[in-house]
Amino acid sequence: MPTLLETFDLLDRFEEMLDGWHFGEGVRIDKSAINLSREFLSVGFDLNHDEANAFPGINGEVQLRFYHGDDTLDLTFEIDGSITVVIDKDDEQVLYKEDVTYNQATKFLKEFTYERWNLSELSVQSTTTLDWVVLPVWHLNNRQMAVSQSLAGIVPKKTVSPSVHISEISTRMFREHPLSSGISQMNGFPTLALSR
Repeated sequence: MPTLLETFDLLDRFEEMLDGWHFGEGVRIDKSAINLSREFLSVGFDLNHDEANAFPGINGEVQLRFYHGDDTLDLTFEIDGSITVVIDKDDEQVLYKEDVTYNQATKFLKEFTYERWNLSELSVQSTTTLDWVVLPVWHLNNRQMAVSQSLAGIVPKKTVSPSVHISEISTRMFREHPLSSGISQMNGFPTLALSR
């Protein structure tokens, strides 16, 4: 199966095809169909798809196919601007829908992707942990106190207790990205809560 980048290159070659490209038949591939295919390849790239292919149609349309094992999602971009969606699972057609909108086609691609990740052994549920840390309050030295007093008219005063409670929520999501060689980690930002 071609990669998404190879399929982008293939779409560039579609633009060069002249009338009669298929054994004397076939019209030039519609420029808007090629551009829509590129847009959906970009969406697929953002969704971490790694395999796709494109096929020219003799009426100027473009069929874009995304793969996951034996499952495929086909998006056909017609010259009139309409989009047809076909989903096959285990070599059996489970969906055929004509005249879908751009947003509906995007939704089908996202659902196909999410189902792929949910069934994949690479997917890992995210975990959330809550940690409490108590930090001491640092007292100001004489120089810092002088600066603080000079700003007293500008900055409002507020009394704080001798400790500060910091709540840190860390969310870790691990997923192997097909274009990387390691594991990525995302952390939540700590939330600061002052006690009185």
